[in-house]
Amino acid sequence: MTKSEHGEATLSALPDIDYFTKDTNLNPYDIVIHNRDCRGCTSCLVLCEANNITGSRQNSRLQLEYVAMEFFMDTEVTTVRNRWLKNCPRVNGASFCRQSDSHQEFIFREYLHDNYPDVVLLFSSSHDKTRHDLAMIVQNIYNLKSLIKQFLPATTRVFWFSSIGENLDKKPSSWRRARFDGNFTMDEQIQRINKALFNVLLPELRQDHSTISTFFDLFAMSREVLHWSQDGVHLINTWYDTVISNWLQMLCADYLL
Repeated sequence: MTKSEHGEATLSALPDIDYFTKDTNLNPYDIVIHNRDCRGCTSCLVLCEANNITGSRQNSRLQLEYVAMEFFMDTEVTTVRNRWLKNCPRVNGASFCRQSDSHQEFIFREYLHDNYPDVVLLFSSSHDKTRHDLAMIVQNIYNLKSLIKQFLPATTRVFWFSSIGENLDKKPSSWRRARFDGNFTMDEQIQRINKALFNVLLPELRQDHSTISTFFDLFAMSREVLHWSQDGVHLINTWYDTVISNWLQMLCADYLL
């Protein structure tokens, strides 16, 4: 087994333009970035290759990528083009001088355009609750769903994971007293967002051939083990390993049927 990887600079809040233009046709001068709220939210691509029984590498290559996406919709990486500067390539069959006005549009319309993955895992962030009220969050979920349906090919499967529970006892007192969207506690607001997310996705989940195929309720899966929380938000690695292992078993079982 061999492994190679490259990623954005760790503990940097500023997205790395070089990361998003490496091995692509994207022009770095078209890309506009601004700081993320999260310094630990950095993108990374890992390529794993393993020799099979015959010693060849055919059908034994796996590419895994984490693309940092801090909110359902944000503007942390976008593109700006101007036809007078003659920097308007036709991207994905779009109209002349098309640009990506959101980070999510940039990811699904431009960055992944030449190499759409077989599987996409979307993990809902807890950051949205600190910036938007529920009405805006719901609108952003609809916008993100629309982008996914518009740009991802039918061969790509999308699995959506809700936000996990948080352990208020391990958070600073200011967070324990915080109220969101009126007078909702942090725990209540997370559940409201997760319920809204499920309701937006439900029409897709009911379709036999929808790109968005499965919803995982990580809030319920984390609720009984919040004592494993390290900082009030992030659980120990064992929990994440268990979640992804169960997901992989389910995915592989589908392909073996």
